[in-house]
Amino acid sequence: DSQHSLISLFGFGLLAMSGVQGFITLAIGFTLIRWLGQGSLQLVSPLSITPWFERRRGLAVAMVISGAYVSGMVWPPVLEVLVHDHGWRDMYLAMGGLTLLSLPLLALGLASLRLSARSKRVRGPLSSVTSTRDA
Repeated sequence: DSQHSLISLFGFGLLAMSGVQGFITLAIGFTLIRWLGQGSLQLVSPLSITPWFERRRGLAVAMVISGAYVSGMVWPPVLEVLVHDHGWRDMYLAMGGLTLLSLPLLALGLASLRLSARSKRVRGPLSSVTSTRDA
């Protein structure tokens, strides 16, 4: 679906940044990464979890959004080490590969949880918060 497409495009954008050869390709790559990563993906995460919650939906969304800010503290030092030890091109290759491998697997895992919860009438993740699947 569209979420998987955004994640894949973001991953390919990161991979493409490793091959930047001049100002034009840098500007295009950086614009795509900002648009696909920080623009679109910031919306995908909160919207992906809202169907799971009827009560305390705001708390669930706040927890997801907080994760983005925590990652903003964790990733810069990691990326700094990668750039220092391996160069910025290899850092973009590593980030693109990590994105293309991990985020689609996570999305597929969440999709299977939704199917499992729907078929078994079992609460979704964070069941103590109350799932809309049981309402």
